[in-house]
Amino acid sequence: NNVIEDNYIQRNALVTTWDAIATHGVGNLIQHNNISDGKYHAVRNFCNDSITRYNEIYNMQKEADDSGAIYISGGTIARGHVVEYNYIHDNAVRRPTHNGWLHGIYFDDGQQGNTASHNISANNESI
Repeated sequence: NNVIEDNYIQRNALVTTWDAIATHGVGNLIQHNNISDGKYHAVRNFCNDSITRYNEIYNMQKEADDSGAIYISGGTIARGHVVEYNYIHDNAVRRPTHNGWLHGIYFDDGQQGNTASHNISANNESI
């Protein structure tokens, strides 16, 4: 039951490939954040029943492979994520060798029971 809101996060992980926001546990709320200019995920959830909404995410994933600006993981037991009303744009790798798995929103590892709605994904390598 953590709340992460109304933050401006820029230029995180200049040396490493850490996420701008990473959550664990149950019932996390991530909203109204502006996240930009990072090497990897903007938001990474390893939890259940999280809500990620009303965020603007851009210029992320500069050195990433197999990732999403909003990345939900945790295997088949992680459920109940809601991703809504986010503006995800202009995210792309800046190096010539990568596998092309860059998404605006990425439910990975056999995710089930999650919802993504009313998001805008523009000028990303894939949705």
